[in-house]
Amino acid sequence: MRLFATIAAFALAQDDSECGADMLEYEGFCMDKTQENMEMIQEFISLNLDGGLERTKKRSQRVTMLLARTNFDSMVDENGDKLRPKKFIERINNYGCYCWARAEDKLNGYGTPLDSLDASCKTLSQCHTCIKLDYSEETCNPYDQKYSAKIRKNNGTIEVECTNKLNKKENNNGDCKRDLCECDKAFADNFAKGSKNYKFFQKKIKKKFLKG
Repeated sequence: MRLFATIAAFALAQDDSECGADMLEYEGFCMDKTQENMEMIQEFISLNLDGGLERTKKRSQRVTMLLARTNFDSMVDENGDKLRPKKFIERINNYGCYCWARAEDKLNGYGTPLDSLDASCKTLSQCHTCIKLDYSEETCNPYDQKYSAKIRKNNGTIEVECTNKLNKKENNNGDCKRDLCECDKAFADNFAKGSKNYKFFQKKIKKKFLKG
């Protein structure tokens, strides 16, 4: 009960959909009310990662979706231990040239991707750039804009459904939220498909930090 109460205190309201009684509500997401998800949320909200808590919060939806989509409880490190959220995020944070590159409040980078994971991060950065061009960074900033989604397990597979309604009315940012969610969803899907092959799951790697 204490764990659930702590999680509930950090829950944020949905924009376009409400979570059912059988689901958790966190960071704009509706998630299955499982012990695994409760533990993941509790661990994530207690993190204080490299780069500062504020920067971590700005990408917290993306990271939460990524962790859920890859089923973090099944991930192990080079010692066979569970790769818990803190260690997982520390490894992907500033990985390669594009994975949340070390630059003030930005996720973009430059250079040749280090591997397929880094290439996925580059694609995500390009997707965000397109969104800023479509809607203007002032009204649709990928680092600050929150969106809504449902994350559920279906036949053993974690599925993500972006739930912000498409609305073409003037001065409505529903499209911005939906497009941003779809960018992050595609990134999480691509990561999940190749996660078993990524080196940072199995052994420590030499990080190639972005300078600048």
